[in-house]
Amino acid sequence: MFKTLRLAHTLWMAIFLILAALVLVTGMSAFRWSQVQAQADAMVQEMDKRRAAAMRWSGLTETNAARTQALIVSNDPAVEAEFKDLIAATTAEINQVQKALEATVTSDADKAQMARIASARKTMIDLRTQARKLKGEGRHAEAVVLIQRTYNPAVAAYLQTLQDFVRLQNETARSRSQDMADMRRTTLQMAGAAVAVLALLIVVGAWGLIGRIQRPLAEAHGLARRIAEGDLTAHAQVQRGDEFGDLLRSQYAMSAALAQMVSQVRHSTDSISVASAEIASGNQDLSARTELTSSNLQQTAGTLDQFTSTLQQSARHAEQASSLAASASGVAERGGAVVAQVVSTMEEINQSSRQIADIV
Repeated sequence: MFKTLRLAHTLWMAIFLILAALVLVTGMSAFRWSQVQAQADAMVQEMDKRRAAAMRWSGLTETNAARTQALIVSNDPAVEAEFKDLIAATTAEINQVQKALEATVTSDADKAQMARIASARKTMIDLRTQARKLKGEGRHAEAVVLIQRTYNPAVAAYLQTLQDFVRLQNETARSRSQDMADMRRTTLQMAGAAVAVLALLIVVGAWGLIGRIQRPLAEAHGLARRIAEGDLTAHAQVQRGDEFGDLLRSQYAMSAALAQMVSQVRHSTDSISVASAEIASGNQDLSARTELTSSNLQQTAGTLDQFTSTLQQSARHAEQASSLAASASGVAERGGAVVAQVVSTMEEINQSSRQIADIV
């Protein structure tokens, strides 16, 4: 499949996958970090609310304890009238705070501490009720002793349970903070591991991509070297569909074209060799003929020399014949005059003969 992909498409795909992986790792790390941070913020808010509620509870308890002590110790009816309703209202407010806290606690340690707080509060309320009952029965001194010896230590124990609850919330907050820190560290480790895996994948992918580039380049280099060395017999079916496949197909096509061209040149060379042999044979024949012709020409030249000598002799003989002919011409002219004279004489004889015949 990858052999049919263009190299540019492969590179863009690799870049896209790297970016997608980086976005995925970053997004997951950011999401987990935000979750951890949200949990940490929620935990801090919850711990703050619990601590604030416990501190408020403790303050309301101290206030009611002071009012109860003042109400029991004082013999002034106005004090009792003043603090009675306030104590009841504060107790109702404490009840609301207690219910709110009990609704938020989930751990066994918190539930156990809330049970201890509730038990200490019940003990304090029972003692407060007993002291008020003693005072109401006119046993003021016993009520004061109860407040000083039993109620106040019970209040201190009750407040201590509230402080223990606050300390427990602080320890829980520290523990959860440590858990959040561990989660953050785990998130960073996971992100680092993901980045390391991504880097490893990038290295492996780069190794594969480099090999995918180097192998066809080595094949193309080997083919070019074979062509340069004159080996034009290389041929293979290229299955790649990328740029290197185009390069290899072009090189194999070039090798085939060069082989065909060399075959044509070789055929032409053979034809030229045959023609050259024929030309050489013709040249030898021509040379023999030329030598024969040269010999003939030499003989002809000798004959021409003889013929020239003969012509020169003939010319001399012709000159002699011409002079003789001139002499003969003079004789002939004289002979012609004599013949003409004879002819004239014969004509006269002929006429005389006719006249004689006519007479006879």
